[in-house]
Amino acid sequence: MLQDFSYTGTLTNTPVLITENFKTGTAYLVWADGFNRKNVHDTYIQLFDAQSTSDVTLGTTDPILTFPLPLRGAHDWQLPVNDYFQGKKFKHGVVAAATQERKGTTAPDNAVDVNFIFV
Repeated sequence: MLQDFSYTGTLTNTPVLITENFKTGTAYLVWADGFNRKNVHDTYIQLFDAQSTSDVTLGTTDPILTFPLPLRGAHDWQLPVNDYFQGKKFKHGVVAAATQERKGTTAPDNAVDVNFIFV
């Protein structure tokens, strides 16, 4: 398994490579948060199990996980880690984007701030 790592940044509808090619194992998302305070629409964080941004076409490639962010709001998600569940597994890499639809392509009004923690 990979060592713990985190990502802090901003997302729009341009896919961003969070981490690539897990040569030594897999990574599990255990915590995420997002801030959508500047937008007048709900926004969705889309996460893809992909080695590069070229592997992701928004609106066509299905995300492995999506998180809703309410308009002008913030939210955080903690995925359980115990003997039965280890968070959300990513085998190839992590690519992320933010859109106004759960599996869509429309950019949010403004970029959203995000934080992810993986183990």
